[in-house]
Amino acid sequence: MRTVSLVLRRSRARAALLAVCALVVLLGAAGSTVIAGGLLARAEAGVVSVLGANDDSTRFDVVATGVDPDDRARVGAIIDKALARLGTLATRVDETSADTGGDQSSVTRSVRPSAQALSVPGATALSERLDRVVASLQPDAVEGTQLTTSGGLPDLLHQIRRGMLAEWSVAPIPLALVLVFALIALVQVASLLVEARRSETALLSGRGATPVDLAALGLVEGLVVGAPAAVCGWAIGVAAAGPAALSSWPLAGVTAALCALALSVTAALAGRRTGMARRSAAPAALVIGTVLLVIVAVTTTGQLIRNGAINGDSIDLIALCSPVVLLVSGALLAVLVFRPLAGWYAAFAARRRGFSPSFGARQLARRTTVMPVAVLSIALATGAAVFAAGYSATWTADASARADRGNGADVRVRLADLPDGSDSTSISPAEAVQRVASITGVSDAAPLSTASLRIGSDPADLVAIAGSRVAAIMSPVGGTVDPAAIGRAITTAAPGLALPPGAAVVSLDVGITAPADQARGSVIATIRLADADGALVSVPAGSLAVDSGRGSLSATVPSHTGAWRLLAIDVELRDANGASGIAASVRSASADGTPLAVPSGPVDLSSLNASGRVMAKVDGSPVPAVVSRALADSSGLKIGDPLPISFDDAVRSTTVKVAGIVAVVPGSSMDAALVADLPSLDDALLRGNDTASPTDEVWASAGDPASAATAARAAIPDAQVSIAEPNGATRLAGAAIGALWIGFAVSAVLALVSVVAVAITLTMTRREESAVLRALGVGAREQSRSRGLELALLVVLSILLGVISGLAAVFAAAGPLARGAVVAAPLPVPLAPDVDALALTAAVLGLAVGLGVVVSGYTLAVRSGATTALVRGER
Repeated sequence: MRTVSLVLRRSRARAALLAVCALVVLLGAAGSTVIAGGLLARAEAGVVSVLGANDDSTRFDVVATGVDPDDRARVGAIIDKALARLGTLATRVDETSADTGGDQSSVTRSVRPSAQALSVPGATALSERLDRVVASLQPDAVEGTQLTTSGGLPDLLHQIRRGMLAEWSVAPIPLALVLVFALIALVQVASLLVEARRSETALLSGRGATPVDLAALGLVEGLVVGAPAAVCGWAIGVAAAGPAALSSWPLAGVTAALCALALSVTAALAGRRTGMARRSAAPAALVIGTVLLVIVAVTTTGQLIRNGAINGDSIDLIALCSPVVLLVSGALLAVLVFRPLAGWYAAFAARRRGFSPSFGARQLARRTTVMPVAVLSIALATGAAVFAAGYSATWTADASARADRGNGADVRVRLADLPDGSDSTSISPAEAVQRVASITGVSDAAPLSTASLRIGSDPADLVAIAGSRVAAIMSPVGGTVDPAAIGRAITTAAPGLALPPGAAVVSLDVGITAPADQARGSVIATIRLADADGALVSVPAGSLAVDSGRGSLSATVPSHTGAWRLLAIDVELRDANGASGIAASVRSASADGTPLAVPSGPVDLSSLNASGRVMAKVDGSPVPAVVSRALADSSGLKIGDPLPISFDDAVRSTTVKVAGIVAVVPGSSMDAALVADLPSLDDALLRGNDTASPTDEVWASAGDPASAATAARAAIPDAQVSIAEPNGATRLAGAAIGALWIGFAVSAVLALVSVVAVAITLTMTRREESAVLRALGVGAREQSRSRGLELALLVVLSILLGVISGLAAVFAAAGPLARGAVVAAPLPVPLAPDVDALALTAAVLGLAVGLGVVVSGYTLAVRSGATTALVRGER
């Protein structure tokens, strides 16, 4: 009780300074609560947004095939028992059984996340349970049946977990910065208390108080002041961030503990050392501490660069310390550098006549116990702004580049296949291109063919597009590829024969020869047309009886805004059972009367070999292709090499010629991929295979991709339309950017509090100096100008040093940290760190304005105090 009573009496005497302590604790508690609560709220909203979608990505299907019809109930019960492990986190959306023919049937069960799963804990629990369910549902889990699982829910839940992990791999950085700033401000205010209580401390020491007793007084005083302020700050943070911040109360407790620690330690040190001893020990301690911290920064940064901040399903806490340790060590280095800079400026200013700026420069250089605190606070706050601007720009660039890589273009339209199992799409590629190109805001659109390939036994992706369209449509993937160079490399002479513009009919003069005893059935002709972009269309030309010997056929050319080219003419023998020795030839061809120089053939047909093809040109050109660096390295390719490729269906194959090597192929998430000229590929595949690669996509460039995508969905309802934007899991991790900026804002306010405390300290300790200067004829105006210039110079130098240390942290740590927070296929060539110059300028200007107000207030206080200051002993 006596201790508490003494604390209360001491506190009343220094209520103003303790109020500043309470303000620091309140700001620290409120800021950390807002950061943590905001991250939790964004995570909850992100989970609801991602899992709430009603599409295949949020569905989990279990299908049992080969089920005996009498055994459906038993199989369904086994699947239901497995799905019951999901509990109330999943909702049943499908429960069907169907006959599949041959005395067999199928059993299907489908689930989606329930409302209870639409939260961070719910999504995490559902992911863990679903993993166990998938592991239990092996293909042979039910005897006599084949079990398969499908749907995107398991992968989506893994992405969400990865996104939340990525978010929390960055979240501790702004929290740590806020707590570091709070500690710096509290130490500075505590030092002011020690200065103000110097005589009181001497009196207590003279009456037998030990440093331990003084530390106990400081500890109790810190708790009395800090605990209520921390509670109030936590309440303010909860009110600002919402209910999600309720669980962040430990951060408020840490802030209160820092207040107690600062007051306790400074009080104990005041009882142990004299002022001279403390001053003489401070520079050595600063150098040693800075060196040790730099060593820690190098170690943690090396681990971050090597392993990243995320290690499997956990966060590497050592690597995560890197940004904060870099910023703090950089600020301490700024303090060490500031001293020689101030000394150099003092020597330079001393050559000039007059009181100012030489006196201010001299004071700036010699005030080595107070000025470093201001330098540390300002440099660290500026460094935090630089790191926030650098991380946000680096993360945004990396997330956008990965989205560009995955999507390939601003807008990507995947056409739906016909249900007959053929390669045909529900709408012709040429018509799909016309519909997309007519959308307002779309500047260009082109058809593409995408497919999975095999290079030897290794998988690879194919992106086929007309070389002339690459530059205008393909994404540059954050500058890692040059679409124009890709286009130039794969552009080649157009294959086939050009039809006259606006041609309506292609006429064929077909001759057929056959032995008299084999002349039966009919020959059906189909022309293969391609537009300038390589979109294929097959047009029937009619049929001719084999025994007719010769006849004319015609095909109506589809209307099209561009020009068509004739690639091939297919002939097929029908209704000729057992026939052989039949030969069909194209004696002549024309388009609206304009002759087409088509090779005549002939094509040998029989009932066993019933189809053949006449190419519009005898010889084809090599198919130029640009391959990814990973594919070139794995296959030992160089420019000019031939590259055999086969499609996953094992039916189609051809050979392309390497025309270039790039870091990545836009539109493919695989490292091994290639871009080929679509018209040339069409021609090459038709020469050696029954069919070409289907043109199944349309890519478009648009000024407003989101609006264009909405219009494309309306224009082609059954198509899948996507835009180049980060996925939901990546957007979850993006919430950390806002936390970094909030952390900077709170840190900047705490830095201002520290600088205000420094200004108060200077005012208190230099009163007699003001009186002496006034006695020497230096007026109050001149003193205020000199002292203001002194503090303003400190601010400018500290900001510059902070920018330098912040940039060092950005280029050392922002890259690996940002890349780890993007949930998508990584870029083989990482992007260089970037800085959002506009946001940084605004942040630094805001900090500078606040510091300018402090400097102005300080000069006014100096001017006022200089008129009334007395030298010790004056009355």
